[in-house]
Amino acid sequence: MDCHLLSHGISIEKTSVHDCCLMRGEDKGRPYIIDITDNLVDWKELFLRKKQLKNIKTQNESDCKGCLALNDEEYDNDDYISYINFNHWNICNSKCIYCCDEYNGGDKYFNVLPLIKNLIDENYFKNSGEITFQGGEPTILPEFEDLLNLFINQKSKIRIHSSGIKFSEAVKSALSKDLVTIVISPDSGTSKTYQKIKRVNCFDKVWANIKNYALAQKSPDKVKVKYIIIPGINDTIYEVNEWFKKCIESKINNIVIEVEGGFASSNKYDVPQVCMLIDYMIYTAEKIGLNHEFYDNAFYSVQKRTMPETSPDLLKNSRLFTEEYNKTKENYKFQNRNYNCD
Repeated sequence: MDCHLLSHGISIEKTSVHDCCLMRGEDKGRPYIIDITDNLVDWKELFLRKKQLKNIKTQNESDCKGCLALNDEEYDNDDYISYINFNHWNICNSKCIYCCDEYNGGDKYFNVLPLIKNLIDENYFKNSGEITFQGGEPTILPEFEDLLNLFINQKSKIRIHSSGIKFSEAVKSALSKDLVTIVISPDSGTSKTYQKIKRVNCFDKVWANIKNYALAQKSPDKVKVKYIIIPGINDTIYEVNEWFKKCIESKINNIVIEVEGGFASSNKYDVPQVCMLIDYMIYTAEKIGLNHEFYDNAFYSVQKRTMPETSPDLLKNSRLFTEEYNKTKENYKFQNRNYNCD
């Protein structure tokens, strides 16, 4: 078993480099490779360790065993990186309740630009994969535009995850030239729910920025709006419908569906009512002509579901959220993930 990230991917964290950022629960995933020293790594040592550890990781429950990203495809054994995930800072302009405390207003950060320039100068980079910005808020990093331009010059595929609170002229320009994809996650269709999740008063500003990005994009699939289903917070048909209304008003053509990771994994990705809500979102998106995609926890939930797909007729008439589901939510320790924000 192998995957493209084990073979040719890195996730750059605050003090170390990992194969990826995929989490399968609170303490599984994110397989470690090597520490970062003085903002640099020894690339030859990194590739040696990736090869040595690959078989161990795929057999180890704490690393990759059971991950749905594993497959039977054979990847080449050459020394190069084509997938890079930036997750090396915790500076952000929102305080999302599903994010760990260290990312809420933190200041951990190092300038990653020398490391990336070194990777390219040593001819260890290929543009055949994807560059992903996540971590805190990428648009407020001092070197963000330099990194963005560096990968644009490399003709790389680039995906930026942003709160949407700060409007970036550099991102707008790249969208107008078909050079990047941006994913913004308001997770709500109403100001009240947005403020409960994000704990900042920026609902109208974010949706205005989403629309401005959408109007700037050269292709209709480069601006995507994400909805993370958070049990007990935004898991209602009303909230989802209001979110769809905002997507239409903002000229959005593509949505991303996700489930809050701690809840999904603690229930082994098998919560029928969450899958029913996902079914409803897919049904609604198709009805109004929006494309959809899944992120990891929603994908896992759909793959591991034990209930059949819900028919459109049942979705329109079902209450969806039963007493059993309410008990499931109550059994999950929301306070451990910083949900108490009233």
